[in-house]
Amino acid sequence: MSGVVKGEAEVVALHPGDLPLPRAPKRVADARGQPLFGVYQGALEHVDWKEATALERGGPLHHFLHHKKWQFVMLSTPELLFSAVIVDLGYISNAWMFLADLAAKTLPLQRSFLALPKLSAKVGPAPAAGARSSFRALGARMDFARDGESSPFSFSARLGKRFRVDATLDPASSTPLTFLGPITHGGRANCTQKVAAARVTGVLELDGRRIDLAGARGGLDYTNGILARETSWRWAFAQGLAEGGEPVALNLVAGFNETSTKAPSEDAVWVGGEPISVGKGVFSYAASEPLRPWRVKSECGAVDLVFTPAAQHAERHNLGLAASRFLQVAGTFEGTLRVRGRALRVRGLPGVAEDQSVKW
Repeated sequence: MSGVVKGEAEVVALHPGDLPLPRAPKRVADARGQPLFGVYQGALEHVDWKEATALERGGPLHHFLHHKKWQFVMLSTPELLFSAVIVDLGYISNAWMFLADLAAKTLPLQRSFLALPKLSAKVGPAPAAGARSSFRALGARMDFARDGESSPFSFSARLGKRFRVDATLDPASSTPLTFLGPITHGGRANCTQKVAAARVTGVLELDGRRIDLAGARGGLDYTNGILARETSWRWAFAQGLAEGGEPVALNLVAGFNETSTKAPSEDAVWVGGEPISVGKGVFSYAASEPLRPWRVKSECGAVDLVFTPAAQHAERHNLGLAASRFLQVAGTFEGTLRVRGRALRVRGLPGVAEDQSVKW
């Protein structure tokens, strides 16, 4: 079965994921310029939306104002969660990083940055082999890369003399999930690639304390799209081990990459490194009290979890041309994942829940 959106009957069969997802194409469009919308397993080689000539175009200014790219990295153990992102909005860039102590329910480290585009933040066009993203600010830097097919993902970050992390993520331990889809309300299209529960090696140091990351799990979110002027979403991303010791992960979203109730979605559960498509995310929580428990489910019933927050990273910006309200909460998930006739129990599964609204 094709993953290309040719008709809604094809798309419905992808939820829940009884069948393996089709392999990802190499590019975002075919030789005729038709975008290859769909949800896939595996990674694209290159993301260049100018190749999708069949899409409605708004000219160079529209592309400049609406082209958004980011690289997100999450490293987690049952006790700690590190979250970081590099964002290139075209006319401005930003980045942040935080470290959550899940047991103590604290953020011993958190920093945010707003900076000039291109000079400070760079997010390349390759989501896998050949990936390159970087950020530079006074006293801080982040670097993300994967040199080639035989190389691991690498990530490093520095924050003065107080903090450093050097980690590698094994791409063979987690198959990426790739989503290509249309964007309405002034946008054009989006690509997002998720890697979850990949094996990690490396070290993290904070205030002289050294933590060996052997046994940690790593997650990635590469997003590259021509997005709408105003965008909002809720997102849940978690990774670790089920109660039986099997690697599991989840990626659920609501409000983003949605054009109709039957459109393809990036919602997925990973079991043993394989992404399995599930129904769209449903989030129930008190927006005014985000540290109270959240309920996170999928429409198809495959995911039914309670998220218990430990600590939150929140930002608000209003720059006139751009404004944002951002909340990412670190914590743990508990409940059941039901996929392909199996019921997997998770308890203390580290992850994040996010609520974001932006004008960019």
